[in-house]
Amino acid sequence: MPGLPPDLPVPPVLNERLGRDLDPASMKEWLESIRPLPVETRETLFDLLTELDSHSSRALTACLQDWRSIASRLSGAELLSWVDLGTALSGQSSTAALKYFKESPEWLSALPAANRLSVLEQALDLADRNYGVVMDFLKAASPVLSILSGDDLEKWIEPALKLADSDIVLAVEYFRISPAILNFLSLPDLEAWVGLGMRLVVPNQFGKPDYIRAIEFFRLSPVVFSSVSPPDLRRLLIDIAVRQASVAPQRAVEFIHSGAELILGIASPEVRRHVLRQGLRLADQDPDVLEDYFKQAPRTLEVVKNHLPDFDRWFEKGLELLSQNVEKARAFFSQRSRAGQETTETLAGGLALSQVNRILKLYAEGLSGRPVAIRSTSDLPPDMREPEDLRATTDGKAIFLPDRIRYFSDPRDNFRFFKVASLHEIGHLEFGTYDFDFAEAGEIAARALQRYGKNPPAEGVRTPEDFFSLYPDPGWARRLWEILEDARTDYLLRAEYPGIRQDMDFVVDFELKSRPPLDGLPARRAVQEALLQLSVTDQTDVPLELAPLVSSVYDLLIQLKNPAARAMDSLKVLDEIYPVLEEWLSRNPAIEGEVDPLRARDQNALEESRENDSGEEETQPDGFSFRGTMHPEWVSEQRREEGVSSPAGAGNAGIPPGWRGKTRTGVGSPPTAGFAGAPEA
Repeated sequence: MPGLPPDLPVPPVLNERLGRDLDPASMKEWLESIRPLPVETRETLFDLLTELDSHSSRALTACLQDWRSIASRLSGAELLSWVDLGTALSGQSSTAALKYFKESPEWLSALPAANRLSVLEQALDLADRNYGVVMDFLKAASPVLSILSGDDLEKWIEPALKLADSDIVLAVEYFRISPAILNFLSLPDLEAWVGLGMRLVVPNQFGKPDYIRAIEFFRLSPVVFSSVSPPDLRRLLIDIAVRQASVAPQRAVEFIHSGAELILGIASPEVRRHVLRQGLRLADQDPDVLEDYFKQAPRTLEVVKNHLPDFDRWFEKGLELLSQNVEKARAFFSQRSRAGQETTETLAGGLALSQVNRILKLYAEGLSGRPVAIRSTSDLPPDMREPEDLRATTDGKAIFLPDRIRYFSDPRDNFRFFKVASLHEIGHLEFGTYDFDFAEAGEIAARALQRYGKNPPAEGVRTPEDFFSLYPDPGWARRLWEILEDARTDYLLRAEYPGIRQDMDFVVDFELKSRPPLDGLPARRAVQEALLQLSVTDQTDVPLELAPLVSSVYDLLIQLKNPAARAMDSLKVLDEIYPVLEEWLSRNPAIEGEVDPLRARDQNALEESRENDSGEEETQPDGFSFRGTMHPEWVSEQRREEGVSSPAGAGNAGIPPGWRGKTRTGVGSPPTAGFAGAPEA
């Protein structure tokens, strides 16, 4: 080309090619951009561009298109590497080289300046192995470098180099997914992750590689591992899945998902780690039993209350059976064998509801003369579940009881407790606890309205919520009613069914032994404790200063310990007791910092009310364990949905389904011992 600077001798072939692609002004700019380069660098550049033109003139055109902007941001060595990589690609695929040059401005601008040369050199090495993954690598490099240091870049690319030699499909997936997975896996764990993906590639029916499971595993890994903590558990999941993949690849993919869900269901990180480590031991012996082990492990943990030594006794028994026969081990871990069931029962202690369900059903039906279903409290709706599910309840048809009772060492005594708890719920149904007659309660409601001056409900008193809302503190009124109604129910049970008195006496005596003495309790707590104890017995030791109040309240409560007492009488006594306690409370205000246990409703108040004056948490039980939780709103809702009306005058038709939970938030976690909604015998 005429007029070329003598110090920039462009080879004739390249000069001719450039003359066709560049106008004189562009040619001048191009020459000026390379002038600062060392002579050797320029000569190498000319050679590379000449070679590029020989492979693909279109690739050379694409290279020159954004030359000025790219050359201005690259050093001489970087510019040379950039062209070198494009030339290497053009020798294998003109299309790949075109794509490379056209997309260069985007991925180059994203790369940190300090890492550009290293990334280009790594890409050149990768192009020699498999040019098809170079662009995926270049696009992934920038997000990876936001997580890793430049020194770790080589370690990150190592697994991909191995994949590129053998499997381009997985190599592409690696570059596309690994930037996200690096947020959850360390570099050492990355190789294990890739290794598992490779194991998931199996021949299809035509003998060709089937990548579906491997791609599914790679693409879902970031989501799955994001839910697994602590981070070291992710590697354990991978190691176990690798063992499973050797037997059945599909099972390995399923385990990654189910294993992550298992981890979510175990609260303690220590227990999570232990369960997975034991699973890895099992996988090393025989992966075939893993599925049964992981299905049963959470249930066993629940039975042994996360006590790891007990869990290990169960595990070692299964491992011992595995050395004899894999089917025996599977039957053990799945609880299909007597050995598995007996081991779990021994570790659990106490008496399981499943062992006595049928007997309790026959017993309850025999006494009540009505069909009764016995179900576990774990079957309750989530909003009615209580801590450890230890409180019984009913929906009007079924009796819900704890899965297991461990109060006594003798199974016969635990069975007595089951009987008393189930009979208490039968008593509520038998003696009309949930058959509200609000028409008859009109006189009581009128007195409460006159006494407290609250605005009556717009549609009148039609629901339990309406009735309790007439009092200054509806929650307190409801709790008082629960104690009174439970006292009436237990008295009538003794009167109607003399045969159960001995069992009730046994359980009540056991419960009373755990109650604190009234002397020394704060005044409000002492009053509450007195009411609780007097609802199951006729005497208790009361401090002198509280004796008049407790005596007057007991004189009212005793009206319900009468064979003729009805559910409506509990509402009448409530209306008489409430003002007595309210007046006493107004004369004896809570001391600063003290939470009134009769009024505490939410969990924060519950925690405060359990603290003694030194700020230490007390260990006294919240109430009598055999007494369940009353859900009159739920019973009414169930009856309404089934079209079953309450007795004449009951007036339940207006109870809305949304009533449940409005005034019973936290039901079953009573803030104090007696006013908890748990009736006594």
